[in-house]
Amino acid sequence: FSAGSDFQPVELEKSFGRGVDDLAPLSYKLEDGYSLEIVGQIDRIDADPAGEYFLVIDYKSGNAYLNLLEVYYGLQLQLMTYLLVAKNASAAILGKPSLPAGMLYCFLKNPLLSESHPLSKGEAEEKVSKLMKMPGWVLADPEVIRKIDTAAKFIKVSLKADGTIYQSSRSQVKSGEDFAALMMHIDGVLKNTGRQILNGDTTARPYRLAAQKEACTYCSYRPVCQFDLLIPGTTYRQLKKIKEEDIMQAISEEVGSCPGLKNN
Repeated sequence: FSAGSDFQPVELEKSFGRGVDDLAPLSYKLEDGYSLEIVGQIDRIDADPAGEYFLVIDYKSGNAYLNLLEVYYGLQLQLMTYLLVAKNASAAILGKPSLPAGMLYCFLKNPLLSESHPLSKGEAEEKVSKLMKMPGWVLADPEVIRKIDTAAKFIKVSLKADGTIYQSSRSQVKSGEDFAALMMHIDGVLKNTGRQILNGDTTARPYRLAAQKEACTYCSYRPVCQFDLLIPGTTYRQLKKIKEEDIMQAISEEVGSCPGLKNN
């Protein structure tokens, strides 16, 4: 990826909140003098040559995707948390405050092709390249997109000849305002989770998203939580499907207009 991008790694396997040389943790003041600190490790942070933009990359050996609805409901927190940490630490990393250019999953796998007929080397390489494209969100700025993917083959965003973004790629891009609002939203989700933990809330409330997805589908701990629909009063926490534009509108209204980000 680095060979086909103007963005280059500035941090690899960078921990936050775990030691003297680490990036700062996410820290939240809670009630009764308690506080919550979130620590972890970011696989990779890239930046453009001018240090104006940074990119968070997370390596995955299996499949990965980013879904705005699941981010909104707090079901996908990892990449947004990393983005928030990197945004807070951008001045320390790059010498000045920088803006998010995006967050991407990078696959570490050798995909297998199953075809009904033999493929030429070129056809096989094209199909493998398509399977290895990096899902995620990038800034809806054609100039930044070109810098991220100078080879135009690594990310799932395509530009027209006039530089505009194809409609089919719209779900893969976010404006600067979108990224700011999303980080503020995740900030609130994390702090509220800390409050619930402090209050001793351990109730099993697995979600059901429409009719297609449930928290219990791949869970190994059902004998522990003893969640059972046969028990009277036991129900899933039903989450509604919402259009992406309505989600961003709801998040924008929730966080209000805010030019910067501050941890409470």
